[in-house]
Amino acid sequence: MADIVNPTEDVTIWSSDGTKSVDVNTDKEALVHDQHAIDLLSTLATGVENDLIHKGKAWTFTPAGITTIAKQANLDILISVGASEITLRDMSVNVNKNASSGSTEAQLFAGVTTSANGTEVYPWNNRRSNTTETFTGHLYTGPTITGAGTKLIDYLVHSDWETYIAPSYTTPYEIILKANTKYIFRIYNNMQQVIDVTFFMFFYQEF
Repeated sequence: MADIVNPTEDVTIWSSDGTKSVDVNTDKEALVHDQHAIDLLSTLATGVENDLIHKGKAWTFTPAGITTIAKQANLDILISVGASEITLRDMSVNVNKNASSGSTEAQLFAGVTTSANGTEVYPWNNRRSNTTETFTGHLYTGPTITGAGTKLIDYLVHSDWETYIAPSYTTPYEIILKANTKYIFRIYNNMQQVIDVTFFMFFYQEF
């Protein structure tokens, strides 16, 4: 708005989506700020992930206790993505095993087909505790896999400390899980012994 006492010419700034963002006069005095600009400044100040957690848009899934995997067997977690894409930001696995020959691998497959999804499990919202909130995907244990799809990751898991699998806080990127697609997060016990396992997964959604 122009200065009533000292009239000036109005200048209007529009955002890329056609929404008016800021009214300023020729003295460059910003008089009106839209909420988008304020939210953007808040996000930049706190970091994207922290901002999404505080907005209730981040979820964690980890087993409630130690899980065992038989020798030469898999532990599969089916991630069935709904209508909105999901960002997988962190996967980590912790294995307790002895020196028997063999290896443990953490794997991720995309485009999986199943004849049965298995037992649904629920991630907890990082802000609102044990609830799915508006998480648009579904997680299942014990799915029946008829087609493994495309392997994206095959990562050797350490035997004596936690293994952070890309993506994780050790890497600067994420995996965007495509809408309406099934993925398998698999821990493969290629050993001649039963192993004890815990794992951690962190997701968020930008919507």
